[in-house]
Parts: sequence; C-alpha cells; structure tokens
Amino acid sequence: MKNPSRKWKLFHLSSREAGRAVVLLFVLLLFTITGCDNGGDDTPFPPVADTTLHTPGDLAAFKQVLTNIPDDNITGISSDGGLALFKLNWQLTDANWKGILAALRENGRYVSLDLSACTKSADTTGTGLRSDGKLCLNTDSTAGKGQENIVEIILPAQATSMENGGYNSPTSTSPDNKHAFYGFTALRSIRGAEITNIGINAFRSLPLETIDLPKVREIGIRALYGCSSLVTASFPALIEVKKLGFYGCSSLENLTMPAATTIGDGAFYECSKLARLDLPEVTKILYEDNDPNISNYGAFQNCTSLTELDIPKISEIGDMAFQGCSNSASLVITMGPAAPKVGINSFRSITAPRTVTVKKPAKDTGYDANWQNGFKGLGWDGTAAGVPITSGGASAALINPELNTAITLTVTNL
Repeated sequence: MKNPSRKWKLFHLSSREAGRAVVLLFVLLLFTITGCDNGGDDTPFPPVADTTLHTPGDLAAFKQVLTNIPDDNITGISSDGGLALFKLNWQLTDANWKGILAALRENGRYVSLDLSACTKSADTTGTGLRSDGKLCLNTDSTAGKGQENIVEIILPAQATSMENGGYNSPTSTSPDNKHAFYGFTALRSIRGAEITNIGINAFRSLPLETIDLPKVREIGIRALYGCSSLVTASFPALIEVKKLGFYGCSSLENLTMPAATTIGDGAFYECSKLARLDLPEVTKILYEDNDPNISNYGAFQNCTSLTELDIPKISEIGDMAFQGCSNSASLVITMGPAAPKVGINSFRSITAPRTVTVKKPAKDTGYDANWQNGFKGLGWDGTAAGVPITSGGASAALINPELNTAITLTVTNL
C-alpha cells in the first residue's frame, strides 16, 4: 500500500498557510488564462486538489461518488493527492459499514470520514455502531478490507464505548484481531465527542498523530500500545489508565490528564521522550501481578527522559515504578504531606549514579530514613520492610527486593 502520510495534512492548514495556498492558486490560474510559457513543455500544470466535502445519502451514493472521482484531479486517489472528504449520516449497521470498507478497498482511495451524524443500528453484534452505543469498526480480518484507506475519522456522536480486543487463547500474550480499530494501518487522526472508554487494544500499533476524545474516562489494557507517532495527547476527563495503556508510545512528549486518579502497571513503559508529567489527582501507581497472560512492568519503566513528576496526592507507589529510568538528568518527584507506601525495587536496573529528589510540604509525616531506604529499593509500608513477591512463578526471582546504592536520594521541602 502506498504511504499516505506525506499529504494527508493538506486540509489542516494554518491561516497563514491557507493564505499562501490561495495566492498560489491565483497565480496558477493567471498563468493558465494568459497562456504563460511553461518552458516550452506542453505538459499542463499539476491539477488542483479537490477539497469538496462529499455527503452521499446512502451506501449506493457513496459508491457512486468514489466511482466518479476523476483520477487526475482529486484528493484520495493516492499519497500524491491527499484525502477524499466524506460526511455520512446513515444508520451505521454492520452491512453499511462493511459496504463502506468494500468500496474503499475497490477504489483504493485514502479518505477522511466524518461519522458524527451516523446513528445506531439494531444490531447487538458485528461491526458498526450497535444498539448499546458500542462501536466496532474492524471486520475481523488480517488485511484487505478497506480499513487501511482511512486516514482520519470522526466517531459517531451516539457512540459511547469501543469493542474490547481479547487474546487468542487463555495462555497467549498476543491479542486477537477483534479490537475496535484493528487493521486501520493509515489512521493518523481520531475524534469523538461522547466516547467514554478506549477499549482493550483499541488503537494498538496504529500510526496515530492526534487524538481528541474529551470524555474518555478509562484507557483500557494496551489501548494505545505501540502508537509510536503520537506526540501530544490530552484526556481532560480521564480517571484511570489500565495496565500497559501507553506502552511503547515512544514519541509522546506532552500528556495532560488532570483528573486521573489511578495509573496501572507498565502504563508508560518505554515512553522514552516523556520528560515531565503532572498528575495532580493520582493517588495510586499500581503493580498488579494478577494476570498470567499479561507481562508486568513498572509504571514508568524505561522512561529514560523523565526528569519531573508531580504526584501531590499519591498514597501508593507500586513495585519497580521507575525501573530503567537511567537518564543522566536528575529526577524530581513532588509528593504530598504523607509519605506514600512504596513497593519494592523502585529503581531496579539503574546501576550508574542517579540523583533523585523528593519534594514535599514542610509539615509532613513518614519521610524518615526507613521510608527513604524503602523508596530506594527495599519497599516500605510504614511499619515494616517489604517482602519478596512470591507469585508469578519464574518471574518472582526478578523482583526480589534490593537496595539500590546507585541512587542518591534527597528529601527536601517545597
């Protein structure tokens, strides 16, 4: 498949860029009218991209529009043309959605789909928008079903949740292909006004660059796993990030989650460009060794650029939270007046000298020498040293408590 990434932003110009584009179009038109010499070559100037917003009334009309789009003067025919723009207002049944994908597959055009006005079907299973508001837009196929031609999508206003993706078998750690956006290999932008949860594996390994889902309250397990093109994301209503939620978002630099209270283990694993994170309402950073099908990681494991973390309401920090955070700059963590319970091996795998500063209010409780030693590795629950985790079989040997002597810890007042 051709790569659409070079041209899809054609229709997202700034006002200055738009002005330049208008001037360029005027000059081209003037040259055409005056018969300006183009160097002696009879080859015409490149065609102007068509920015028409198509609004076909049903599936048959949608297919007809795709058929009638001129190959030499239209967005969406290839990466050289940009996108064909569509706004649909039909009932998004399983048959209608599969028909849309079949038409896209046949015509091979890259498109922007505005489905905001699409309504629920009577279906309780299958693809499309189901009667309960659950959205599933993949066709349970490995390739070739048309999803790969969708570059932008606006979700239906009546959609409130997404289909979860499971696992191939009870012993498999690989997800199956039933999650909501499986196969959308060109998807760069997604918006949705009413979606409240991003399902398990929903956007796994997609090339998403922008996300606008303002009402999302939960990010499911591996929901954004491997979205390595995502740079900035804002989730103003988000309450919980499940296990491995942002795993491998290696380009993520700016993340806003002002209402979040719970961070799952491995939530930011290998978010290697994330330098600063402000989590004003978070009370728990978890490590839960309770699912044999999902590997466990520290919440910020291998966040090698992390230098500043604000968690003023934190009460519990799970095991190995900062494992592998081995960048040369110091790590500054702002906490609240009461020292949180900490798990074991907070800074495991850090062997080079590393400076960590904990800032807390002047009137505080619990930030004594025992707690500080616990935070550096052994684990401390306020009364006794932590003990090795015995569940997890062979993996238990990897998480025995150890005091990390490479860490220089300073506790200071705000």
